[in-house]
Amino acid sequence: MQIKWVHNYYIKGQLIQNLALSQQASRMIRNIVAAQTIWRTTQQPLKVGQSIIQQIYLHLLEARPKAIFSLWLYLQERLLTKDRLLKWGVSVEPRYVFCNACLETRTHLFVQCSFASSLWTRIYFWIKRTTLITSDSENHLARAMRDAKGKTLKAQLFKMVYIKTIPAIWMERNQRQFEKKNRAMEMIAKDIAFTCNARAQPMISNLLQQYKFKITL
Repeated sequence: MQIKWVHNYYIKGQLIQNLALSQQASRMIRNIVAAQTIWRTTQQPLKVGQSIIQQIYLHLLEARPKAIFSLWLYLQERLLTKDRLLKWGVSVEPRYVFCNACLETRTHLFVQCSFASSLWTRIYFWIKRTTLITSDSENHLARAMRDAKGKTLKAQLFKMVYIKTIPAIWMERNQRQFEKKNRAMEMIAKDIAFTCNARAQPMISNLLQQYKFKITL
């Protein structure tokens, strides 16, 4: 009720940073404006038309809930890959849309396929990590867990990038499977780099400035 009252009598559809307070404004109202100012100057501008709470949550999380959910499904082996659908008796074309040769499994989709392998190599090269050449998903995950361990900026950056890359592969798979739209690996890598730069916290953002992403197409 108080929030609605503040919006009706003070904000009236304006951006808070443009709000001119009268001398009669209460301490509560002044604190609200002051808190928004601190947020705006130390983090990033708020987007018009999007919930402030949602933006703060996504910024602190460093990834959207959809991306984290996709990663969780991947780690739990619950993504609806074709090998799982076939086990359930669902009639599907078993071949993987990227190579159109092998049965689509989690391991092939995210590790073994030349498309995924090339994307991981490109991403690792961008953040200056040694690429792990493996056809085994357990080795891949063990390496990822090792690189993500700790609280260093490089570890935080790796977690952020990894959380973006897994859903990116899955989304590209779905676009090719259902919408018949293809994107080049280099453009997917570019989108991952752009998203990480746009959403990184200040200290990680400073680190990213050292890792210039150059398109090699």
